[in-house]
Amino acid sequence: MRGGSDLNCQNLREIMHSYIDRELGVAPAAEVERHLEQCNECDLIYRGQIALRSSLQDPSFYYRAPADLKKRITSYFQKRAEASQQLTAPAQPKLREN
Repeated sequence: MRGGSDLNCQNLREIMHSYIDRELGVAPAAEVERHLEQCNECDLIYRGQIALRSSLQDPSFYYRAPADLKKRITSYFQKRAEASQQLTAPAQPKLREN
């Protein structure tokens, strides 16, 4: 660890994503911020993670599924449900015709 923070580099790297996602409480987040102010290496890693996160939110990464995909998926599961019902439905007694 570099600087005077109680949080060491390894521990910070284990909770960095929680910090980025704002999942840490006030005190742990403040400790992370102090460490980042004092440790150039961890700050560089943090900035890299922020840049990566920002890049991944670019609209060019969005893939629009084919329009008929929902219809195909629904149809597939409907057919499976019907087949399953046929297998588990009690057999109907056959009436004899005279």
